[in-house]
Amino acid sequence: MVIEILLAEVKKEDFEGLPDRSDAYLADKIEGKLERVRTIWRTAQPRVTETGDLETIEEVEKRMVDTKETRDKVVRANTRCKSVRIFSFSPEPMLTIHRGSHKD
Repeated sequence: MVIEILLAEVKKEDFEGLPDRSDAYLADKIEGKLERVRTIWRTAQPRVTETGDLETIEEVEKRMVDTKETRDKVVRANTRCKSVRIFSFSPEPMLTIHRGSHKD
């Protein structure tokens, strides 16, 4: 129901220069956006603490910031690893020496 309402609103807009898309395509994009927003909303909801109380707004904010910082560190580390692999690539074949396996 919500997707159909939003689809009707999107179809009212005139997006000059953009190609026409099917209703199914637009509905899929709207649904994806709603799922992402729902995930963010759920993450921002106060959780029950170890003492059984709900988190305060400050605690929710700290949890969300800490989670983002942790995720960003992982992303940066992965990006550095990929960069090192890309830039350390050598098109020349590597020479491998096997000791004791060569007979004269």
